[in-house]
Amino acid sequence: MSALNLELKNIKIVNALSDETICYTASLYLDGKKIADLSNRGCGGCDEQNFKDRAVERLVHSYFQDQPDQEYPDGEGGFYTMPTTLETWTSRQLTRHLTLKDYRRVAKKHPVGLLAEGKELKWPKLSYANFEDHRSTLVSRYPGVKFVHDLNDVELWALIEPHLG
Repeated sequence: MSALNLELKNIKIVNALSDETICYTASLYLDGKKIADLSNRGCGGCDEQNFKDRAVERLVHSYFQDQPDQEYPDGEGGFYTMPTTLETWTSRQLTRHLTLKDYRRVAKKHPVGLLAEGKELKWPKLSYANFEDHRSTLVSRYPGVKFVHDLNDVELWALIEPHLG
């Protein structure tokens, strides 16, 4: 089966209710059309998936059954695998959403740089008003540095994702 163009939108996270899992609500879109409401109450249970059309629900679940298992770090230097499901895909999308939001929040205050090996660089005393005066010095001192404020979400996630633990 060819790839499905799935996207989470309208993501709302309630940190106060996120106990064992992330408490959230979101809309699932396929090819730009809303197909389901997804949510989790944050108390350790499975996601709730409310599809508008059962045939589309079967299509989405069938798509994920054909996907390879995903590897996750076990916290002890190794990995474990889990089947790719709509729920595990959604979890990765929520992680992406929260991580990008955090980076954007920090980068709004002061410049943040990332190196390909995952190292994060912050310059809290440097303002954006005089950043361009210092850009060439920072680039020569940290070869390959990418500045968060220069990157779109796809580029930023490509730098961050390989180093998540």
